[in-house]
Amino acid sequence: MRDRQKRRIVAILAVCLVGALLAVVALVALGNEDDDAEAGGTGTTLPEGDPVAVDRVDVGTCFNDQGDQGAFDYTDFPVVGCEEPHDNEVYHLFQAPGGDAYPGNDRIAQVTRDGCLEAFPAYVGKAYTESAFEILPIPPSPTSWAGGDHEVVCAVYDARRQELTGSVRGTAR
Repeated sequence: MRDRQKRRIVAILAVCLVGALLAVVALVALGNEDDDAEAGGTGTTLPEGDPVAVDRVDVGTCFNDQGDQGAFDYTDFPVVGCEEPHDNEVYHLFQAPGGDAYPGNDRIAQVTRDGCLEAFPAYVGKAYTESAFEILPIPPSPTSWAGGDHEVVCAVYDARRQELTGSVRGTAR
């Protein structure tokens, strides 16, 4: 009888151990995904060529301006691979604080500017005031805010308006 109980206990412990190992593997995998998203990459897995909705871009997404079609409305991004010549690269995404009511253009502009400036040195590797890059802040619009989208997109471009090739991450330019 004791042998049977011992085998049962060993079997239960083995199942628990396997479960714990699987949980650790899952947590490590999820942790790595978060690190990748925060750190950004040298490109994006988004489809190239077709415009991509602003709420689908990730850190490391490279995109072009819309050219002579008028003001860039910031609802769609002409995404390209970062290894290709491009105009801009997303370096930071964050949620603007606030409730249901749109905080107003002045408040959103301040929150956007502060959040984008704060994240700039960690991504580029140099203080904004010493950099060859400019910031393209893309705040949520009153319409997108009303729909629940409070995300701010921070992108970087060359101050001389030259095309970028490769990621600007860690370039210290």
